[in-house]
Amino acid sequence: MDQHSAPLTLSYAYDDWAIGNVLNAAGLADEAKEYYQRSTWFENVFDPKTKFFCPKNKTGVFHCPANALEFLDPFDNRYVEGDAWHYRFFVPHNTPRLIELFGGKENFLQQLNIFFERGQPWTDTLLPNPYYWPGNEHDLFSVWQFNYVNRSDLTQKYSRWLLNHAYTNQPNGLPGNDDYGTMSAWYIFTSMGFYPLSGSSTYLIGSPTFDRIKVSRNQGRCNLLINVHENSPSNIYVQRILLNGEPLTTFPFIDHINHLKCTNANQSTVQLDIFMSPTSVFSLDK
Repeated sequence: MDQHSAPLTLSYAYDDWAIGNVLNAAGLADEAKEYYQRSTWFENVFDPKTKFFCPKNKTGVFHCPANALEFLDPFDNRYVEGDAWHYRFFVPHNTPRLIELFGGKENFLQQLNIFFERGQPWTDTLLPNPYYWPGNEHDLFSVWQFNYVNRSDLTQKYSRWLLNHAYTNQPNGLPGNDDYGTMSAWYIFTSMGFYPLSGSSTYLIGSPTFDRIKVSRNQGRCNLLINVHENSPSNIYVQRILLNGEPLTTFPFIDHINHLKCTNANQSTVQLDIFMSPTSVFSLDK
């Protein structure tokens, strides 16, 4: 049994999905199909009993942590720089399937919410948080996964909280090794109010902290202008978004190709207007 088989399988599955997207874009459909199939192999290390990813031996027996404390051991050698909770939601490329493995939206939502609620009291930046650890790269997408269960309000709540509490302007202001700018990029994207599903053209909406920001692209020939209305420390919830003056019908998702490209030579700016509020309306039935 490879003691790191679970985190390696999760990482490779995500990588294979991204490779499949590149092959598909290049017109290599057959090759892409093979990699998309490989990207589903994360299911092989998902233990349906514990609802965690665990290594297993050659006969298919899972080798999961034995008790609740072991699931929270960030030095558990079954995992790589993390514990079982850190890797529990690391299927960024196929969150809908992960939700199914959890038994549906309500179960997934409950466990993901526990992940963040129990992580908030941990203020030590030296030792890893046994729940959500903002310095762990395989955790960085977790806060955006509430969007897949129609609880964008929780993505907005927790992402804004992380901006305010996990990052500071002190010497220890980054929650972990910046890894070539990874943590800084998370902070900037989250502050703008959206985050990329890397390996695709999809962004997920969060809670912007900038009141106004202009992103210059294509050497200034196509700019993204984001205006945030009624923004404040208490107005953390997005009520609606206008894309070039029209309602964004795909909320809380936005696509780089379909939404953020300048469509003709006469268009130099794509404009997002984000309207904020202290309250949010949500539904699990959508």
